Amino acid sequence: MRRELFRIEYGRSADWAAEQAEFLFLHLYQQEIGAIFPKDSGGIQTLVDFFNGKAELNASAFSWHGKNVSSESVRSLLKEKVMVVGHESNLMEALTLSGNVFGSRLLPFVLRKQEEKAKLAQLFRKFEVEVPVDLPVAALSQLQRFQIEFLKAYIEEKECILFDARRVHLLRRDYAELMRLLRKLCDKGMAGLLVDYNEARLEEYADTVMVLQNSKTVRLMEHKPFNLYRQAQEDSDEAQSAGETAAAKNNNINQNRQEPLLVWENVSGAFLEDVSLKLNAGELVYIVCQSRKESREFVDLLLGQAGFEGSISFDGRQLAGRRFDRTAAVQRGLCVTEAGDDEELIFPKMSVCENICLTRGLRISAIWRRPDYQKHIRETIDRHYGAEGTWRRSMSELTAEERRRAVYLRWMLYRPRLIVLKDPFTATSEEMRTMTEFYISEYLKRDIAVLILTEQIWKPQTEGDATYLLDGTLIRLH
Repeated sequence: MRRELFRIEYGRSADWAAEQAEFLFLHLYQQEIGAIFPKDSGGIQTLVDFFNGKAELNASAFSWHGKNVSSESVRSLLKEKVMVVGHESNLMEALTLSGNVFGSRLLPFVLRKQEEKAKLAQLFRKFEVEVPVDLPVAALSQLQRFQIEFLKAYIEEKECILFDARRVHLLRRDYAELMRLLRKLCDKGMAGLLVDYNEARLEEYADTVMVLQNSKTVRLMEHKPFNLYRQAQEDSDEAQSAGETAAAKNNNINQNRQEPLLVWENVSGAFLEDVSLKLNAGELVYIVCQSRKESREFVDLLLGQAGFEGSISFDGRQLAGRRFDRTAAVQRGLCVTEAGDDEELIFPKMSVCENICLTRGLRISAIWRRPDYQKHIRETIDRHYGAEGTWRRSMSELTAEERRRAVYLRWMLYRPRLIVLKDPFTATSEEMRTMTEFYISEYLKRDIAVLILTEQIWKPQTEGDATYLLDGTLIRLH
């Protein structure tokens, strides 16, 4: 069974940091080699400095060996438990190899020099490292220096080695030899974390990969093959305006967006007048309502629960004369959820997993009975909550924030065509706001349209395709 060592959920750099990073997610496991694949330079130095105790990160959740760790204490914990190995050496040239490796452990015992050498030679034999014990630090090759630093981490009882290979130039055989040592150390209970721009090396040596782009985590991959080279090649093709891959992709997007998902044409009701709106698949639109009655009527009209003049169509079908309750709307691919209102389609006495599987079952009959699907859901739930066994907890046992996460996760797995979020940022908790921003970005990645109705004017982290002011009629702000 895999044992998690460290987890970051919804990480972000401090407000005063020179380099801003957000939506950072990372899962590290004991006896495994994880990796960070930076697709650009954004955010990666912040992460490396964080593990090195030189930068500060805030997060809704840090955990170490499955136990939550506060943002205040995680920095000192990582400094104690993680060694960062990379371009800058951790060795002192004034000391012998044995002095560097055993210094903090053996000095109190005042071991004689020959005993130190014998202990170092024994360590080299144990891990099959071929370095002369008398070699001065200044004479070490780059591979030998890294090997010594890895063993130093082992002797100092570090639990993780972060190898930052971005400015490291090793021959292929030397890199392979270093990874062989890292794998042996992982077999002893440690964890490895590689930071490398080289897709081929990560494909070969990493067990899990976090993909970092534009200072955000864009993908977590825990099953080989990762196909990092193919993804990088696709991104490169997309960046070329004349590239065939980019052209084909753009054509597909344009074809998909020729037919808007939601269309309002000159709609008038009790409080709304002559409202026209078009929303495409995968778009994010903000509507700032002047009053609650307008946002309430907007949803009522969308669900066919109030009369109106004009035309409303959703997914190519007219909504006039159609009345839906929340369950029927979900089956049509239209989900409406409101902050503080977690009752829709939630059964308090059932588990988190059962609630999510039953909702998914509205689209695919009895899917929740399938053992393979339940296993996938359980793993996904525990990963998003950062705690093993959360999937079996009753909904009534959850905090308000945990229930909200269940609602967001449920829609992410259900994959409707459109999600309408009413006042999602009213919570005062920064963790709740950050969590909401994260799931909005997850919906958009899955080509789910998101329509946010709010009575607050604020600066969202995720820029929308359009922002409107609803004051009786609809006024476009940008």
